[in-house]
Amino acid sequence: AIAGTGLARSAAGVLSVDGSAITGDGDITSSDLTVGGDADALLGDVTLEIAAGAVGNTELAANAVTSDKITDGTIASGDIADDAVTPLKIDAAIAGTGLARSAAGVLSVDGSAITGDGDITSSDLTVGGDADALLGDVTLEIAAGAVGNTELAANAVTSDKITDGTIASGDIADDAVTPLKIDAAIAGTGLARSAAGVLSVDGSAITGDGDITSSDLTVGGDADALLGDVTLEIAAGAVGTTELADDAVTSAKIADDAVTPLKIDAAIAGTGLARSAAGVLSVDGSAITGDGDITSSDLTVGGDADALLGDVTLEIAAGAVGNTELAANAVTSDKITDGTIASGDIADDAVTPLKIDASIAGTGLARSAAGVLSVDGSAITGDGDITSSDLTVGGDADALLGDVTLEIAAGAVGTIELADD
Repeated sequence: AIAGTGLARSAAGVLSVDGSAITGDGDITSSDLTVGGDADALLGDVTLEIAAGAVGNTELAANAVTSDKITDGTIASGDIADDAVTPLKIDAAIAGTGLARSAAGVLSVDGSAITGDGDITSSDLTVGGDADALLGDVTLEIAAGAVGNTELAANAVTSDKITDGTIASGDIADDAVTPLKIDAAIAGTGLARSAAGVLSVDGSAITGDGDITSSDLTVGGDADALLGDVTLEIAAGAVGTTELADDAVTSAKIADDAVTPLKIDAAIAGTGLARSAAGVLSVDGSAITGDGDITSSDLTVGGDADALLGDVTLEIAAGAVGNTELAANAVTSDKITDGTIASGDIADDAVTPLKIDASIAGTGLARSAAGVLSVDGSAITGDGDITSSDLTVGGDADALLGDVTLEIAAGAVGTIELADD
């Protein structure tokens, strides 16, 4: 009875598995394998095949892929590692015209097998050698005039590169030749050169052979007139009319009182001037006729009708002097007619206490030293009374500035005097 489903027991009591009697409930599955055979994956035959695309780099062992495993023409540039193609990996057939391949697979250029069709040319260089400019020897020489300022580096031209005697004035910048640039040998007779290269004239080393002479000048000093002190003075009487330029003699050059009456030509005395025999000039008013008048809107003009050299009288016209013509504080009390200052002439608050005459303080008024007016009640006698039928009046009998007492008389307040409530 121990041999249940899936087990068989022989007559000798041996147990064995009877697969045909067992139904499995599991499956063999894989994402990388195609599974076939026993549907229940239990004790029956099972087929397994690698699925398309299931083998990647991880699944491949090192050196597992051989040439016969690679489809011809499928290796792309991206599949080849940098520097992976060594010389021996390159087929000998790759070495075409102009290339040679050694036994070790190394490629080199064979210039003798190449014919070029280009030239090396230059506007600045003379090119010689290989005519085709291909791998042969080429000679290059700088053409005459090709090196200009742009091609030269700073300080590239040294003295030995300059042909003697070829530096012209135009080649030298202004102020470029400093004292030390001048050779000491340049200092000849009459010149001295300092240690700093500065040149100066040495007058003591020069002998002159000329003289300064003049018929109009007195010459003194260095006899040879060379670098020594020379004095020149105009000789007395040497300056005549010929030496003077037109208009050269100005007023400042004429001594005071030097032009006497007789020095003045008679023709200078025109209309209105008379010249005496002694040359004295005087005004002759009778010979002058004026054509102008002295007029004024503010002045009354009288006298000489032509306003020329005759007596003229001027009087200020009535009403001509206004506020504009008057200077500040020009109008004093004696210039004001008594009783003519009206209220409108006085500015507000212009009359201060001291401006009020002391005599204005009559009975009942007192004026202090500062000019302030105040009422003096003691000096006033009143002529009126305060009276009432309802009030009892007491105090100052005249009811003038004194104390006054008022009291409601007995019985004075009746219904009429009382307010409601």
